[in-house]
Amino acid sequence: MMGSSTILIPVVAHDVFGRSASSAAALFGLMGVGMVLMSLVLMQFRTRMRRRGLAFMLCMVVATTNSIFQGRVPSYAWLAVLMFGWGLTGGVWANLNQVLIQEITPADRIGRVMGVVALMTTGLAPMGSLAAGAVSSAIGPQRTISVFGLVGLCCVLTVLWRSPALRRMA
Repeated sequence: MMGSSTILIPVVAHDVFGRSASSAAALFGLMGVGMVLMSLVLMQFRTRMRRRGLAFMLCMVVATTNSIFQGRVPSYAWLAVLMFGWGLTGGVWANLNQVLIQEITPADRIGRVMGVVALMTTGLAPMGSLAAGAVSSAIGPQRTISVFGLVGLCCVLTVLWRSPALRRMA
């Protein structure tokens, strides 16, 4: 999802909605504001949060569904709203992903595990961008964002269904 959106959202803003580069940057700024706000909310409620694994996975369902809609929006304004919402879910992902992984990883393996996590989350994004560019040249940027979101949603629903231990994580 991240690779397709980071490379194609500016294309959609420019080619589909006729917006400038600064308007495309504003979309990512809205996403950042959403992430910061959600991080602050999570700081306030972290001790009262139960079943964080389930909350994390449900938030990822919302995020991937949001990505599907990003490719279907009729206007720049709706895309801006979705990017802000994506930032809210990104705030949950950025915070809970790290916490949940660190809590279940033995101390003697934490460095290696977090290195693999960093590789998977940021190191593979350029590969997603490359794939998104190739797919986009065949079906267009909006459809590509939706397709990648749908693939992400299928992955998240599969993990949600097949991982009861993750759903029960406190």
